[in-house]
Amino acid sequence: MFQSGFTVFSFLFLFVLCSAGWAGVTGKANVSLTGSPATEFSHVWITVTGIGFHTSNAEGVGTAGWLKYPLAIPVTVDLAELNNGAMQTLCQNISLPVGNYQQIRILLAPTEGTLTTSASTAGLQNNNQVVTNANVVFPLQAPSGVLQLVGKFQITEDDPLNLAIVTDTDRDVIQAMVKGQAEYFLRPILTYFDLNTAGGIKGSITVTGTSGYNFVIKAEQPKATDGSTTWRVVKRCTTVKNDGSFTLYPLAPGSYDILIRGRNAETFIITGVQVGQGTASLPSYTDLGPAIPMVTGLEYLVNATARPTGAYVNFYQTLPTDSTPYEVRFRQIDPFTGSFFDPIALSTGPLNVGAFNNGTAISFSPVDPAEGHGNFNAVADAYLYDRSAYVPVNSTTSTINFALHVSAPSVPAQVTGNIVIPPKMDNKHDTGSLLAIRDGLIIDRIDISSDMATGGSFTFDNLPGGTSTDIFKLYAIGWNSAAPLRTGMNSILTTVDLRTGSASGVDLTMFPYRVKMNFVDGQN
Repeated sequence: MFQSGFTVFSFLFLFVLCSAGWAGVTGKANVSLTGSPATEFSHVWITVTGIGFHTSNAEGVGTAGWLKYPLAIPVTVDLAELNNGAMQTLCQNISLPVGNYQQIRILLAPTEGTLTTSASTAGLQNNNQVVTNANVVFPLQAPSGVLQLVGKFQITEDDPLNLAIVTDTDRDVIQAMVKGQAEYFLRPILTYFDLNTAGGIKGSITVTGTSGYNFVIKAEQPKATDGSTTWRVVKRCTTVKNDGSFTLYPLAPGSYDILIRGRNAETFIITGVQVGQGTASLPSYTDLGPAIPMVTGLEYLVNATARPTGAYVNFYQTLPTDSTPYEVRFRQIDPFTGSFFDPIALSTGPLNVGAFNNGTAISFSPVDPAEGHGNFNAVADAYLYDRSAYVPVNSTTSTINFALHVSAPSVPAQVTGNIVIPPKMDNKHDTGSLLAIRDGLIIDRIDISSDMATGGSFTFDNLPGGTSTDIFKLYAIGWNSAAPLRTGMNSILTTVDLRTGSASGVDLTMFPYRVKMNFVDGQN
């Protein structure tokens, strides 16, 4: 399946490039891209310029040892169309030295750099951009210019590696309110499936009248933590097509529970769905049977706040007969405000539960969750921080609050320093944010508005420190709240080493905006 902007001419160049051989014993790899729901967007475009492989799971883009395959012609892909098992080929028959690899990175064109031919052909304004359901176009900022995949990938002389790299659009596109307007950022961490063994699940729903919209179908499995099962995680998710059908592919062979949720609709759970082992050329599909009729439901709205602001929140419900909670909804915290971009809607209805019936009609029964009718448990989590305790949520809850602890072996550390405002910029700005960034992710943000007029000191606390990987970048941004789009200043991206603990004397000098900056990677 080739998206707009991916011409036959481009593919021929890509095929020749990726077929180039290496000296010595080599094997082959095929790499495809697939997606997940984009319920908030009609289009999510990215422009790929290359792909790289490394035997280490910790090396950065600019370090030695990368096997890089730059594309002769960049490829522009609409992730919103890579749903229901749709695939986009990135490379075929890549020749790699036989061995074990632990990291793959997809290289992206600068969002607001020179428009590539493929992005121009697709009619885009930026190399990476989103189009909301209201048909409004926004640049999609791509942190560090890469999408990162960490895992275990074996290249053998005999059997090619067939890899599907998964982007989860609803989770990976982060909405933020910056300078009073919406901005969108692409979370750079990916997952993957081995297509040599993958299977899938097919089903359908029927929607009548007001019985719901924005449906998401999730394949969930229990997660084992410290030897005990504690909650279910989403292994693959999708949306429904116009005819109500859906496909969950790829999935690793095994047993799954399928959760179907939507706006203004009650939640359905199908237990014990078995996925068989397929092949890259002949996937194995399990059919759920006749279409499942959705039931109209009511909702209530809840907001959340969290530190660090790079956190996300899961909303769980549990069956009375099964102590392992299901993830029903998920929402990222806005990294600039520390709360949801907008409140999340939660169903007031029961869980409609039925067992898989080998392709025949499933009998569903309404069951109140163990949390109580229409109630949930919320959990916050964040990269480099421990998962929070469960927080009860019900229709009387307005806002839930989370404060996460740094994950061991790191310990809480702080950065202290000064925001320096040059004399010619005195008293021109009154609002500011200071970001801590690592691995292309906004980890946390603090408010520095009091320092924007003439400067002042700051303390950034509760950052991970004390281990060999605890190196961060700080970036400050400021503006005048009376004219946020016409004013602005920023610091340069400043490296802060917390490997031995806290750091002091970190001064950040502000400069006027000359061009719009991708503040995540600090590139003009």
